[in-house]
Amino acid sequence: MRNEVLESQVQLHICEQLPVCLAAWRRCLELMSGPGGRGEFPLVHLATLAQRTRTLTRLLGEEHAETAAVALETLLTMLLKGELLYAGEIRKNTLKSAEAMLGVLAAHVRQDGAPESGLKTPDELRRPLVETVHKFLRLIRANTVANAYGGPCVAFPVQHVGEDSAPLRLRGFDLYRIEMEDLRLFLLEMPWESVAERPNGLPGLLEYISRNGHAFDARPAWSLAAQPEKEAVLRLLCGFTLAPDFLEVLLQIPAQRIHQVNPLMVRRYKPSWNVAGPSAATHTEKSPYAQSADGVSKTVEELTVEYTTALNRMFATSRNAPRDEHLPEHLF
Repeated sequence: MRNEVLESQVQLHICEQLPVCLAAWRRCLELMSGPGGRGEFPLVHLATLAQRTRTLTRLLGEEHAETAAVALETLLTMLLKGELLYAGEIRKNTLKSAEAMLGVLAAHVRQDGAPESGLKTPDELRRPLVETVHKFLRLIRANTVANAYGGPCVAFPVQHVGEDSAPLRLRGFDLYRIEMEDLRLFLLEMPWESVAERPNGLPGLLEYISRNGHAFDARPAWSLAAQPEKEAVLRLLCGFTLAPDFLEVLLQIPAQRIHQVNPLMVRRYKPSWNVAGPSAATHTEKSPYAQSADGVSKTVEELTVEYTTALNRMFATSRNAPRDEHLPEHLF
């Protein structure tokens, strides 16, 4: 169910956090344009930043910027896997797209740094985004199997079995990534108050999630599962290699707020998650600890081994590039 007041609060919150995000984009552009800009590190940095920015632009209502971020993320993943060469037109268009994305985000902040809620991005800022997306798509269509999923930028609604006026969505590239990295897909319902109170708010949460998986989409809505009724939550669509029971410990949210999503049903445009059914977690809601198949609580050491193994598998299968420990401590 949509909540326009909550949506306005979320947009205002994002605008307040944009200066930190803009600083990350500027730093990335400096790395790419500098003497060492041909190395992998700026591309890894930009690919991670593009994925987080697509969620922010989706919440800000910037559809062109969201699509451009997906196309940029797809192209950068291909570059990092060695499927394309970062030179010539590709390098030129990558820089142009990053600069255009920076301009769209900057348009939501006044010169004095105060948030400008509800600001519409001028057409002159959207035009370069549309142009670069079309150039990227020509390259992507000729070089990636993501087209088997309808195309990298095609949107698939993640539908609830009941009425839902605020569905999340996956892109064709997301479905490709889920299969390529052997990810489990989850829909999380996090109380909006707890998200806003986190360090760096929503951008900080997206950064934390990206160090353990991928955040594909987010929408504010009323909770359909948690108490009290009509609780304002932020729905997050995320992919992890981690088991459901470990997510409860890692993200510090109850099991009933973690819902497993079926990517195959998403691809078929059918309802793919149901809060009325059993929780995605494999243990009782009252247990704060992960449990093994025989019901015995796992030790901290066992959880640490599972966590490390899952992360190493995700990064090893995702791309041939520096792993997360080589990234800066904070992107935004």
